[in-house]
Amino acid sequence: MVSNPRRIIRSSLLVMSSSSSSSAAVDPAAALQQAMQQMGAMHAEMQRMQAHTQGLQSQLDVASAASAAASAGQVLDRNLPKIPSPVPFVGATGPAVEEFVNSVDRQFDYYVSSFAKEDTRLRYVVNYLQGKAASWWTSTKADLEKVGTPITTWSEFKEALRDRFQPVGSAVLAREALDRSQQKGSVASYTEHFYRCMTYIKDMSVADQVHQYGRGLKKEIRQEVIREQPDTLADAVMVAHKAESFLNIGSFTTSHGRSFVPRQQGYSASSGGSSGGSSAMDINNIELDLESLDSIEDRDDHHRGESTRIQQLAAQVNELKSQQKVQQSLLAMFQGRSNQGASNGASNGGGSLVSGVSKEDYSRCRTENRCLNCRTVGHVARECTKPRSFKW
Repeated sequence: MVSNPRRIIRSSLLVMSSSSSSSAAVDPAAALQQAMQQMGAMHAEMQRMQAHTQGLQSQLDVASAASAAASAGQVLDRNLPKIPSPVPFVGATGPAVEEFVNSVDRQFDYYVSSFAKEDTRLRYVVNYLQGKAASWWTSTKADLEKVGTPITTWSEFKEALRDRFQPVGSAVLAREALDRSQQKGSVASYTEHFYRCMTYIKDMSVADQVHQYGRGLKKEIRQEVIREQPDTLADAVMVAHKAESFLNIGSFTTSHGRSFVPRQQGYSASSGGSSGGSSAMDINNIELDLESLDSIEDRDDHHRGESTRIQQLAAQVNELKSQQKVQQSLLAMFQGRSNQGASNGASNGGGSLVSGVSKEDYSRCRTENRCLNCRTVGHVARECTKPRSFKW
């Protein structure tokens, strides 16, 4: 804590007043020594105040920079082009979990500043749980909080979600889906289904990818792919599209008709989409969606608190600077008086503190409360407006 400079100033002024108006004789040397001690104490106090002010100024600069960076990040997020919201997760098992997780991760990676906090992420993602998924989270959250192990991060939530709704590895399910896949519509729809399955398979060789892709194509198109002997999956896809155009087939626009996951595991037959009959949440606008969450209120409260803290720091810095100015003025006054007394004592051989006034006259003026300038009673030399006189 910084000492109150006003207390030191008031004490110093009392010493000066008592030394100048005392009716008893005061030892000039003792008065000078006391003034010098007061000046030393004030100088040390000023140094402590300056150090404290610098520390507060540093905190103010850091807080202001952090607040500006956060505000800039939020503005940047709001000015970004909007991307599609995640598809609500209704509790379907299998690869549907990965699709949901990936769609949420895209939001977090894109709107970085808006999802900087883990609690903000959790509050956001639970708004996209419906049906069985919503019921699971309500009961799981309550159970974990009772035993003192609540889920507090997005990573922990993903792990719990996978444990519950993805009991079998997604790669195994994806391979089974590929084994059952057959082109029923266009090459484009079949290829999209194939790529979605391959998202969950990381260890299939390029040759096996080409073979698996060609195996599910319509007979005429498969023959063209085999004849061309493509080296990569991308080459096989290009050959299949060319063959479809040349043979004038694939005019059907229906899906390939095969589900990603077997029906008994709760997956629909519409290109691996989630089942459950629930309609999508009407949250196409990410900005409006975010404003509906409690996390936005927390973020606003945080920034209001930061703004108040910055204002308080600024007020403290200004107050200390004002006090330093008063200290500097008083210190300059002490230095002027001490220098004057020292020079007067030197010019009079150490016999007086005032120029042109002998030690005897100085003592008499102080004893009789007379002016050192005009020798009259009732005022002091610094208030005297009369010409100088050496007569009594």
